[in-house]
Amino acid sequence: MQSALADPLRRAAWLGKVGLQLSTALPRELVAHARFANIEGRTLVYLVDGPVWANRLRLSAEPIIASARSVGLDVAELKVRVARNPFPVPPSASGRAQPPLPASERTALRTIRHLLADAQKRGHESDNS
Repeated sequence: MQSALADPLRRAAWLGKVGLQLSTALPRELVAHARFANIEGRTLVYLVDGPVWANRLRLSAEPIIASARSVGLDVAELKVRVARNPFPVPPSASGRAQPPLPASERTALRTIRHLLADAQKRGHESDNS
């Protein structure tokens, strides 16, 4: 990685590490809605997925800045930008149960389970003979 392309890659990797370190300073309710984006001079830059989350993050600026200073960053303020596209929410983080399967799919899955169990049973029977 000696080329000019290496510098942006190194910076991106470094920013990723910093983002992981700073994520522990975020209040729980903000973790799914805020992403560390950059450091511009002495300013931490975060992206959020809505104006409500921007206000909540601004209110939590002091502990985040303190956390950044504790890992050696010389920062003085926090800038929050609202992202145009919302962040993807992992299925487990949505807190919602999956919708029930249609009856035809439940029947098909049940049939497959029975066929697999029968095939496994026949395999064990042939081993014993």
